[in-house]
Amino acid sequence: MKRKSLLTKSLTLGLALATAAASMSTPGGLVVPVTAYAQEDTQNTPTNDSDSTADKKELTGTVKLEGTMTVGETLTVTVEGGDASSEGYEYFWYRVGIADGKELSAGDIHGAENNKYTLQVADAGCKIWVGVRHKDRSGFLDKKTDEIVALKECKISLGEAASVFGEVTEPYGKKSLAVTIPEAAKSEPVEYSVDGGKTWEDLSVASDSGKASIPLANKAYLTETIWVRVKQNNTTGTAASAPVKYAKPIRATLILGISIDNALKYGEEITAKVEFIYEEQKDAALKYQFYYVKNGQTTPIGAASSTATLKLDKADYIGAKIKVKVTAEGYDGQAELTTNATVGKADARPVADPSIESKEQKDETYTYTLTAMDGAGAKYAVIEGTYATVQEAQTAQKHIQWKNERAFDGLEANKAYTFFVTYDQQDTTHELSEIKYLNVTVDKLKHPALTLKVTVEPEGGDGDKKVTIGKVDGAEYSFEGDEADKYKGGDSDNERTFKKDEIDTNPIITVAIRYKVDERYEATASLKRTFDLRKEIQEAPNAAGVTFLLNADKTKYMLRIADPNDLNGAAAEYSLDGQTFKAKAEIEKKEFGANETIHLYVRKKETESKNASGVVLTTKTTGKASAAPTITGKDNAATFKDTLEVTLEASAGSDIYYTTDGSNPTIFSKKYGAPFSISETTTVKAITVENDKIASSATSETFTKESAPVDPPSYGGSATTMDDKKKDGATETKTETKKDGTLVTTTETKAEDGSVTATVELKNDAAGVKATVNVAKDADGNITEAKAAVTQTSADQTARLSAGLIAQITEAAGTKAVEIKTKIVDANGNAVCRLTVDAAELTAGKKMAVLKIDDRTGEMTLVNKIIYEVEADGSIDVSGLKKASYVLVNTSEADALSKAVLKTVKLKTAKKSVVVGKKTKVTLDGGLNMANVKKITYKTSKKSVATVNKSGTITAKKAGKVTVKATVTLNNGKTKTVQMTVTVKVSNKK
Repeated sequence: MKRKSLLTKSLTLGLALATAAASMSTPGGLVVPVTAYAQEDTQNTPTNDSDSTADKKELTGTVKLEGTMTVGETLTVTVEGGDASSEGYEYFWYRVGIADGKELSAGDIHGAENNKYTLQVADAGCKIWVGVRHKDRSGFLDKKTDEIVALKECKISLGEAASVFGEVTEPYGKKSLAVTIPEAAKSEPVEYSVDGGKTWEDLSVASDSGKASIPLANKAYLTETIWVRVKQNNTTGTAASAPVKYAKPIRATLILGISIDNALKYGEEITAKVEFIYEEQKDAALKYQFYYVKNGQTTPIGAASSTATLKLDKADYIGAKIKVKVTAEGYDGQAELTTNATVGKADARPVADPSIESKEQKDETYTYTLTAMDGAGAKYAVIEGTYATVQEAQTAQKHIQWKNERAFDGLEANKAYTFFVTYDQQDTTHELSEIKYLNVTVDKLKHPALTLKVTVEPEGGDGDKKVTIGKVDGAEYSFEGDEADKYKGGDSDNERTFKKDEIDTNPIITVAIRYKVDERYEATASLKRTFDLRKEIQEAPNAAGVTFLLNADKTKYMLRIADPNDLNGAAAEYSLDGQTFKAKAEIEKKEFGANETIHLYVRKKETESKNASGVVLTTKTTGKASAAPTITGKDNAATFKDTLEVTLEASAGSDIYYTTDGSNPTIFSKKYGAPFSISETTTVKAITVENDKIASSATSETFTKESAPVDPPSYGGSATTMDDKKKDGATETKTETKKDGTLVTTTETKAEDGSVTATVELKNDAAGVKATVNVAKDADGNITEAKAAVTQTSADQTARLSAGLIAQITEAAGTKAVEIKTKIVDANGNAVCRLTVDAAELTAGKKMAVLKIDDRTGEMTLVNKIIYEVEADGSIDVSGLKKASYVLVNTSEADALSKAVLKTVKLKTAKKSVVVGKKTKVTLDGGLNMANVKKITYKTSKKSVATVNKSGTITAKKAGKVTVKATVTLNNGKTKTVQMTVTVKVSNKK
């Protein structure tokens, strides 16, 4: 009978893809060749040779497979329980490969055709499947083993570890472990592992001596990580022997170099940085032990750990050197480093310019509260008088008492005080902070709202009448109009009797009330009232009701008045100043802002037979404004590359309205519902409207789309690759990449008149600088304007204009006359300061100066006396900038401004006379902009005649004449002295 294969196509997988019954990564694991097969038939079943099986009975019985599943052993197949004759059976043997724990398609075993089969090396790692059919029966029977064929057990033993492994040596600087293979295994292939059996390498063994050596890296080896075994023999089907394991750890010498970065200052975090380490030791578990060395003592800081950083947050570290020792588990040796420098104090904490946060009048004094400074240790003080420094105050024998609280009680109205702020001057961990001051004249006191109440009563029986003005504390009274010389403030000056004949002659009188003149109080308007003594004065009504409503656009409060409930037919009239009375409808036309106090006076209106009544005052304050919303970019970003999601937030239950075109929002603007995205530089403005409150002030945030960063140096030529070029009407965009990696995107738009505007974006992520150049050209191609905007991140508020950056900007602009505006931002992207310069000014060796510029008015003021010089390559660094806008100009321009300012240093008057014991003041002309002034000092020619203090106040001592000089020092150090002649007289009498 001709054998017919069960499969028509086979695929053999090489030894490299062999899958073992036991994993290779398992110690002693089996590695065997596997032959797998792919089939075309949908059934792995034998076919019947006969042309027809219709007349044959079905083959029955059970296939039994006996034998050991090991290479070299024989398997025997029998059929039990069948009714077919023992003759006529055919047998088909197959091996089933296993890969990743899954069975592959079966492949037939060529040459195996009877009921016995001896397992071959190729069967290792496979299951065996046998199929049986009979010539007189239809169908077939089969059996597949559950077990997997195993390799033969290796009978060779390498012996004990002590006899196999020798010494660790380092011949010629190369470390190795000596190995001796026993006689029984000399002829066998041997392999070793240095990672606990994960990977294996062949071991070269001398055939005569059985000696070998395992090469070792310069690293630590833990116990039982080095193994040796007889290698698996794929020819004989013998498995690898059990491994012999080296029982000792092998230590190595740790070789590395370290450094300490970051500043050695209190509060800083330093890092022990590994500068180099052997490649083999890179996986070593390093431990760092820090010490501080002070006064000959070396003190450990905590315990050794894997943390390579140390926070210098203890005062004991100041003045000490820092030592670090680096070790590693399993390694000998260590690396040590002790700093040359000692830990210094932290930089002085920046002191904010003092400002007044709140004021509160208490009886006849004030409480002023300063704005809080950040962090612990803030100190505040106040002294009476005007001073520019603590030293100046101490010279004047003023005692400065520092305190932690920033509220100061008992300040006298209309009196000058100096507030000082700093951080604890006894702080041993920081450099001394600057002491800043604020000269303040305390507000004048505010009188209560004034009221004018008048009563008229008969006096005697002759027709005389007594007029009484209601008393008010601190007030004075007049019965003859509002002229200043008519007022009197005595105990009984609030009443007067008018005789009958006086009334008959002039029945119309005007009474008035005002507060007495007091320098401590704000001036208030007087109240006056004219009435006819022949008429009865109506009885004053009850108080009017006052409520506030929102106007139509919710920007103001509207006053709504409820008439007194006891008018009894009389007409009421109202006033907001107690002087001018109008109808209610007129008063209600006025609108008010938030927190505005309203004084509403009401009286009964005069009639033909009766005078107007006395007035009644109602005082009420309008409501607050809504709390302003916040505007934030996603992840608090202020700049973005492609798009940015913007979120607006306000208190719960309020509505937000916003604009994105820079206009001021109203309640008719777009109402906010959810975060929105922007794709261009955008100014977002928003207001909040809470229930029953007027709209908030507008919050504004500008989000800037990033222009390209620029790689400063190595500017030389461009390798242009046209990545994109497209035209849309009169607009063209192209992109090119410079050799230094700078991406340049140019967008040009041509107008109908032939003029062209171009925007060039320079982007180089490696440099971290972003630049956008805008150029305008007329129809003839002449450049009419060129401006560049650069954004730089700087921790020390230094603008760095490198030669490479300037070269790329001027090339993009096509001219050197480019106005470069550099915005300095901190690490969070918040704008810190701005610096503008004309690129044409930046020539080698040129001397430059910085001026401050008012963004709103464009006015420039002097800053300091620092002169910056342009480097030989055309670059320049401008440091010392604060939160403001600046321009960088040549020194000639700065000198011209300085001279112009000095010309404005003049006295308001050059001569003054003063009486002994009195004071006067040196007053400079108002044309001097004090923003240019650093300080003013004063000096008198004769202290015995007149003295002058630090604020320019002159005190006359005795009769005579003196010259008082005022020296004005500008911010750039330039000075000018002006003088005033003061004549001191005994009295003002001529």
